Amino acid sequence: MDYCGETRRSMLGYYALSIMASNMIALVPGSIASVLYPKMLERYGTVGNPLALCGLFAGPMRAMAALMSVLIGCSVLLLPFLIRFFLPKYVPSISLLNILLIAAFFIPFLLFQEISSCLLTDRTTC
Repeated sequence: MDYCGETRRSMLGYYALSIMASNMIALVPGSIASVLYPKMLERYGTVGNPLALCGLFAGPMRAMAALMSVLIGCSVLLLPFLIRFFLPKYVPSISLLNILLIAAFFIPFLLFQEISSCLLTDRTTC
């Protein structure tokens, strides 16, 4: 095999491991957003005022920021040790893993931004 092909395959494995770990973290805000979205639609449908949704945005966003900080912090500290112990061939993926895990902190904000933009614009496009 050529060196370039082998390098590409190993890099693909490093990225796959990092993306799997960040996707596991992303399940938490996605689950919470899918629970809150119908409640937001119900409140918006009854009141008709987007400002009435502030209670459904502020509290969950604070809780999500705290929860994601703890989850990501534990993951950044714990996963490198687990990778070194159980998956020593994937040690080069640790730096990429840390970058993607820290970036996963912003996923809840994107989900809630998408929900709010759907509520504030024409509902037929969402």
